[in-house]
Amino acid sequence: VSDVELTARADAWRGCVSSAYSTNRSSVEDRNLAAEMAFVACQTEEDSLVSYALQDPGADAQFLSEAMTDAKARMTTELVAL
Repeated sequence: VSDVELTARADAWRGCVSSAYSTNRSSVEDRNLAAEMAFVACQTEEDSLVSYALQDPGADAQFLSEAMTDAKARMTTELVAL
C-alpha cells in the first residue's frame, strides 16, 4: 500500500464530501443533514479508500472503522461551522 495513493484516495473522499456538502446546502437548511447526505453521496470514494487501506497486511479493520467514524465526526464539525 502506497502512502501517496492512500493520501490521494483520502483527498478524493474529503473533496467529494466538501463538494457534496456545498451542493446540499443550497437546498437543505439543516447543516447536519446536509453533511449526512454528503457522506452518503460519497460512499463510493469512502469504499475505495477503505478497500485500499485494508490491502495493507498490517491493517486492522476495527481500527480503520473507528478512524473513519472519527474522521466523519471531525468533518461534520468543520462543515457545519462554515
